[in-house]
Amino acid sequence: MFEINGTIASAWWFIALGYVVFLVYTVGIMALGEIIEKKTRLDKTVCRKLTHIISAFVWVICWFFFGCSIHWVLLNGLGTVALGVVVFGNKMQAYERDDAKKSYGLFFFGLVTFVVACVTFAVYELAGAEIGMKLYYYAGIAYYCLAFGDGLAPIVVKLFKNHNVQLTKNRSLVGTLTVFIVSFLTVWAFTAIFNIKMNVLFMVSVASVTCIAEFYGVRGLDNIFIDLFVFGYLVMNLFGLVGTVFMTVIAISPVLTCLVYLSKSLSFSGGLSTVIMFYTIGYVSGEDFAPIVFVTVMFLIASAFAIVSKKVKESREGEKENVKHTRTASQVVAVGLVATISLIVYHVTALSIFCLLYYVCITEQFADSVASDIGCLTKGKNVNIIGFKPVEKGISGGISVLGTCLALVSAFMLMVIPFAIRIEQMSTLCYVLASVIAFVGALMDSVLGSLFQALYKCRVCGEKTESEYHCGEKAELIKGFPIIKNVTVNLLTSVFTFGAGFILLLVL
Repeated sequence: MFEINGTIASAWWFIALGYVVFLVYTVGIMALGEIIEKKTRLDKTVCRKLTHIISAFVWVICWFFFGCSIHWVLLNGLGTVALGVVVFGNKMQAYERDDAKKSYGLFFFGLVTFVVACVTFAVYELAGAEIGMKLYYYAGIAYYCLAFGDGLAPIVVKLFKNHNVQLTKNRSLVGTLTVFIVSFLTVWAFTAIFNIKMNVLFMVSVASVTCIAEFYGVRGLDNIFIDLFVFGYLVMNLFGLVGTVFMTVIAISPVLTCLVYLSKSLSFSGGLSTVIMFYTIGYVSGEDFAPIVFVTVMFLIASAFAIVSKKVKESREGEKENVKHTRTASQVVAVGLVATISLIVYHVTALSIFCLLYYVCITEQFADSVASDIGCLTKGKNVNIIGFKPVEKGISGGISVLGTCLALVSAFMLMVIPFAIRIEQMSTLCYVLASVIAFVGALMDSVLGSLFQALYKCRVCGEKTESEYHCGEKAELIKGFPIIKNVTVNLLTSVFTFGAGFILLLVL
C-alpha cells in the first residue's frame, strides 16, 4: 500500500502499467529526436531542445502513476542511466551540438533530476507526507522551468534572430526574456493546479532564479544550475529563509544583468561575481532595503560615469586609453569584498559600527571610481599624487583637481544617506569623520598605486602601461612590483578604509 496523489493504491497492474508507459514514452522521445534530425532540416540544437520540451511530460506520467514513491526515484535513476548511454556512447546524432563540441547537457538534465528526486523522497520518508509533498511539487516546478524555459529559449531566439540583441557570445536578450516568461508561467500553473500559496513577487523571483541560472550555466551546466537552484530556492522559502529584500534583489537581478552586459561594463566573470555579491548583500540585509538600494544605485551611477568617460575619450583624437572599463571578477571582488564582509559581520553581531563601515567602504570605492573616470576628462595631464609630476591619464597614482573635488563632494554627499535612514542616533562629528575616512581612502588608492603598483614601458612603442604585455611583447617593468596590480590596490584600499574607520569610529 502506498499513496499516489492523495489516494491509496496497491494494484500491481497499475504500477506495472506505469513502468510500461514510462519506458515506452522515454524510448519514444529518443527515437523521435533521431527521426526529426534525419527527416527534417532542423538543426541539432532544435532537435535537442525539442527533446527537452517533450521530456517534460515524463513528470506527469510519474505523478499520475507513482506520486512521491520509490518507483518515481527508480525510474529517474533508470532514465539517467539511459541518457548516459546515449550521450557518452554517441548513440544518437540528434543529441550532438551543431558546433561539433561535445554536449553533456542532456545527461546533466537526467542526473540532477534524479538527485532532486532522491532528496525529495528521503524528506518524504523522514519528515512526513506534508513537507514531502511540498518538496515533490517544488521538484516539479524546477523540472518544468528547466525543460520548458531552457528548451524553448534557443528555438524562440532562432525565430527572432533578426530582431534580437546579443548580450554575450552565447546569451541574448530574447533568449533571457523567453526563459523568464516561460518560467513564470510554469510557477503560476503549478500554484493554480496544486493550490500552492505563493505571492506574485516570489513567483517573479523564482523565474529570475531560472533566468540567472540559465544565463551563467555554460557548456550544459545550466541543466544542473536551473534544477538545483530553483529547487533549493523554493525549499529555502518553505523554511522561512527568504526575506522580502532577498526576494526583491533576485527578482530584479535579470534586469540588472541585461543592463550591465548591454553597457559592456562587466565581463562574463565580472557579471557572475556581481550577482553573487548582490545576492549576498540582499540576503544578509534581512528586511532592510537600505544597503542593497545604496550599493545598486552607486553601482549603476559608477557604471554610467565609466561609460560616458570612455565614450568621451574615444571621441578625442590622439587620446590614449590606459584603462579597461570592462571589469572582471577579480576587480569586482576587490571593490566589494570588504564592504560585503562588513555587512555580514553586522548581520551576525548587530553592531552598528559594521553597518556604518559597509557604507564607508562603498562610498570610498564610488568616490575613487568617479575621480578616476571623470578626472581623466580634464584637459592636459594629471599629476602624480607623490611629487605632483605630470603623468599620463589612466595611470595609477595620477590625480586631477576635478577628480579630487568630485571625490570629496561624493564622500560627503553619499554619507548623508546612511545617517538619514539608518544611523540617526550618531552625531554630526561621526558623519564628518566617516565622510573624511571615505575621501582619504579614495586618496590612499592613488598613493598605493603610485608607490607600489607595477608600471611598464612598451619595448616596441615606448608607451607607459599597466599591462605586462603590450604590442604583442612583454613590457619592461619601470616602477612598482609585478605582484601589485590595480585589483590588489583596490583591495588594499578597502582594507585600509575599513581598518582606519573601525579604529577611529570605535574611539569616537
